[in-house]
Amino acid sequence: MNDVAKKYFEYADAKARLLFAEYKKLEANYKEAEALAREYPERSGLVADDYRAKAIRAKARLIEARDALATKEKEFHSLYDELKRYTKELEKELISANEADPKELDHDTIYLLESGILSASEYSKLYTANSGNPTMQRIIKKHIDEAAGKIPTNDTSAESINMRVLASQTNGDNTLDNYNVVLDIFGRTLHNKHMCDEWDNFAAPIIAEYVDD
Repeated sequence: MNDVAKKYFEYADAKARLLFAEYKKLEANYKEAEALAREYPERSGLVADDYRAKAIRAKARLIEARDALATKEKEFHSLYDELKRYTKELEKELISANEADPKELDHDTIYLLESGILSASEYSKLYTANSGNPTMQRIIKKHIDEAAGKIPTNDTSAESINMRVLASQTNGDNTLDNYNVVLDIFGRTLHNKHMCDEWDNFAAPIIAEYVDD
């Protein structure tokens, strides 16, 4: 499944990081221009030609820096809209990748599942071992849910608890949900540029699940 999603997460990460770096550079330039404009504010009356020239240049630089920063801020919205559009494409690819394929059936595993002898830990190992086989994971998940559903509500044995926990954890592919979380994190930078500095803390760990070998 990671192969399907990898390009989407890689693209989002690369584009976001590039935009953050460009914005930070323009932001620093704007702050320098602000400081220079404060040092050489426009003055009325008689002023030295040298000072007037510096004040004019400082004002021009400030306007230019402000406009460049404002233009770059608009790119945040454009990139957000672009990444959001890719949600539908990712969803289509995931649906296609998750389609049941008879060629992917492991009849020995299916026979074992139907035997009814498996423990929660054994179900878990089978589910993990088939991480690259969505067809088998769907079959295993079905058996896990059925086994958990047969447990009496008043059964609090360790095995029963483990089976219920396993049933709640094996929720199938959550790639689309994770992509939307990354999208939401980027969305928060639209109105709060301080969130750019939190990308490594919030978005990077999720992205790493899909792009790291």
